[in-house]
Amino acid sequence: MVKREKKTSDRAQTTRNHIINSYLKLMHHKFWNRITVKELCEEASVTRGTFYQYFDSISDLMETIEETTLSEINSLFNTARQNFKPSNVLYTSDFDRDFSPENAIYTVEWFKYCDENELKVTALFNIEKSDHDFINKVKDIILSHLSYYASIEGLPDDTFGYQLLSNTADVYIFSIFTWFDRKEADHVTYKDMASIVDSIRTGGIYIARRNRLKDINSK
Repeated sequence: MVKREKKTSDRAQTTRNHIINSYLKLMHHKFWNRITVKELCEEASVTRGTFYQYFDSISDLMETIEETTLSEINSLFNTARQNFKPSNVLYTSDFDRDFSPENAIYTVEWFKYCDENELKVTALFNIEKSDHDFINKVKDIILSHLSYYASIEGLPDDTFGYQLLSNTADVYIFSIFTWFDRKEADHVTYKDMASIVDSIRTGGIYIARRNRLKDINSK
């Protein structure tokens, strides 16, 4: 009896995941809330009754995907922060130091997550077809963690510093599209992307600190 319940549960989870993945595939071609249950059922080759066993509506489906994804992203950044040692921070005074995963574990884990969830992230971060409120929530998560590390690295707490971090958070999200377009042909791994993006981040902090010192010295 226990084995039968487990088998049923596994089958149900497989069907649920199949519906979710079919929906994400449709999101590459159509705005998220304009996808109908009929279209989704045809894509997933399931009946309407099967869809409603798992979700109340398209909005309920999207909310489920978004909540799960936000939880996963929060978890990966929080875990990275717990495993982060301030001694490993890539201080801008060490700008010539080679990149290593330990210097920016949060950046490495972010691009690893994107690599492992390509279908989902390319659907959810599609600015033309996805939920903009969701994208902003993801950006807020990234921005809060970037701010934490930047404060250790000495980024000036001013308008320029905030704009730098805000733009960097955009790079974390939207660089995945150009990466996925070329990663197979150019053999660009998630570690390569982490190195590239963290170079942009630390370079910006380096310039911000240099400009702040120039302002102080000119007074």
